[in-house]
Amino acid sequence: MDFSKKGWLKHYLYLRNNYSLKKEYDRLVDKEKNSEPEHILYELLQPTGFLYGYPAEVPIRYKAFLRALRTEKMNIQDKLRIILTESFLNSGLTSPRYSQINGQVDVADALLEAAIYIGKFYRSVYPGLFANGSSRFFRREKRGLALSEEVIDLRTDDNNETERFWGHFFKSSLLFLDVLYFGQWIQAFRDEKAALQLTEKHKQDRLLLFKTILAAAYANKNLEQEEKELINQYLESAHFDESTLEEARLLLDKGITINYIDFGSVKSTIFKQHLFELAILTVSSDRVINEEEETFLRELQKQLKLSDITYSSSLIAVESFIVEYWQQARMKGQEEISQLGEHLLGQISHAIRAQASAFEKELQQQPELLQLIRKTLNEKPTTDDRNVIRKGLYDIVKSLPAFRSIALPKSYLTYVNLMKALPIELVKE
Repeated sequence: MDFSKKGWLKHYLYLRNNYSLKKEYDRLVDKEKNSEPEHILYELLQPTGFLYGYPAEVPIRYKAFLRALRTEKMNIQDKLRIILTESFLNSGLTSPRYSQINGQVDVADALLEAAIYIGKFYRSVYPGLFANGSSRFFRREKRGLALSEEVIDLRTDDNNETERFWGHFFKSSLLFLDVLYFGQWIQAFRDEKAALQLTEKHKQDRLLLFKTILAAAYANKNLEQEEKELINQYLESAHFDESTLEEARLLLDKGITINYIDFGSVKSTIFKQHLFELAILTVSSDRVINEEEETFLRELQKQLKLSDITYSSSLIAVESFIVEYWQQARMKGQEEISQLGEHLLGQISHAIRAQASAFEKELQQQPELLQLIRKTLNEKPTTDDRNVIRKGLYDIVKSLPAFRSIALPKSYLTYVNLMKALPIELVKE
């Protein structure tokens, strides 16, 4: 599939329905029974890397569909197009408007309508993009899928694929906010008053994202010029009105502390988690989190009213992503990654201890694996034994509540590293 040609969105929807409509319907029915809508979005997006600024993988599990898209030949922007499109489609389907989906035809109709609404959504919440004479992107009136396609192309524009990871990171933080609001907007936009309230809240949350990132950057009392320039990129992508932009620039110059930020309006648990993970990624941009930055994160946890499990799983999610994709995303050097990897193993070990009963229950159901692990405590394992233990331990760890919704760094979690993270007292006789 060629994403550089006009009409790619229409062709994508056709392929999507052709290859995966029945499985998609079954997935939606199962998810509606077992998950909250926002959690569905988080589970879809977290493994992609989209939340953290690097499109590691597309959120599609249907092999025939992947072959039709030729995903192995995709560049960064093409991956971003798919991830953002899938994000909006799935967000749209969480709207109460589509709560009565009773068959595959309903799914196809809902997906088409949601795709058309993407362009209308951006007209509503980012009016500055469409102001007469002020935008070079929308020179002529477009509607329907053509408008949605052009908006997606604009929001995923990547003229420089060698751009540093942090530039992509700030853009992605905004895109995730757009995705969260899209399903709500579909339900509200016909009511003028409700639509205006939603647009204003979206603007305030864009500002809240900025304040959180800025406070995290100032956590060690020092903001480098390069960091300042990167945060300015966020302001360019946020498309604030003049008064909000002036407020944001003043904060950027003077700095901000966590106590200055009011998180009282944040009700969404997924948005809280997103804010927290953005802060983690920001403070870990140069090294393993230091004492000042850990103090900041604990205070942010308190302000957002997050549980210790959420704190731990968010830290593991972000560090797992960095450890797995640091080379492709050009994020850190080898020495820094080694330090971060050791810190990650400590976090995983701590999380396993916190869920010891669940871990032991899973392990007891695999007595052969348990005996094999105990055997390796006293003698050198064979290559086959190491492979069996690695797969078995990884699957058990991944099944624990703290890890179910996140992508662990499978290539980093070798036999040796999994055994480092394993609390030995849980497997001794």
